[in-house]
Amino acid sequence: MYKQKRKKTASAAASKQQNGLALKVIKGAVLGLLITVAAVLILAFIVKSTDMSDETISAFNQAIKIVSIFVAALAASKGVSEKFMAHGALSGGLYVLLGYLTFSLIEGAFGDILLMFMDLAMGIAIGMITAFIFGKLLGSKKETTTKGSKKAY
Repeated sequence: MYKQKRKKTASAAASKQQNGLALKVIKGAVLGLLITVAAVLILAFIVKSTDMSDETISAFNQAIKIVSIFVAALAASKGVSEKFMAHGALSGGLYVLLGYLTFSLIEGAFGDILLMFMDLAMGIAIGMITAFIFGKLLGSKKETTTKGSKKAY
């Protein structure tokens, strides 16, 4: 009876942890999307007041996406000691999907699906790299265990 109760408690704790981690991924992706919307609005005002070429606008759009994926991955993997690269990749990918759906709604039609898949690959890669770099930098700090020994992540 004690083992069954312990199994239920352990599975409930694991489920709660997974929900918390999924919530971090969603929050990171939404934060990235909010940054994108704000940056695109600012870019629209700049484009309207200047004579910016299409190539320059395209470069700014890519830079906005990269920065937003970076922020999404950082937010999703911050404070995560395990599987931080997965959190970064998932938040980068989810950011791209949410952005594609959001801007498709704004335009009234779905955009180029091939371009979306290329952006998805970019989002996953940048998210994973961002989480890896910051996971190693922030996770390299030594943490004291109960016995006083040092443990590195």
